[in-house]
Amino acid sequence: MNRLLFCSLLLISYSLVTSQTTFTPADALDVVSIADVSLSPNGTYAVGITSESTRNRLGVDHFRFRDPNYTRPFEGQLMLYRTNDGTATFIG
Repeated sequence: MNRLLFCSLLLISYSLVTSQTTFTPADALDVVSIADVSLSPNGTYAVGITSESTRNRLGVDHFRFRDPNYTRPFEGQLMLYRTNDGTATFIG
């Protein structure tokens, strides 16, 4: 429960800091989610993995997923979030 609450607050605070304009359909294509969030033992850092946006999946031949030899590339990034000042650093 606490992890879900922390993840929700992290996502809300990050979105409030980064978006100061109106939300457009073009913005909806760039929305990413943060998964597998872990908090450091002292609570100063949070680490999560961002998933790819919808825009990255445009133009993908989805019929390739039936091919057992096909491995889909992962477009996510590792995010390091400082809880004391709210800065996010993307790795990779």
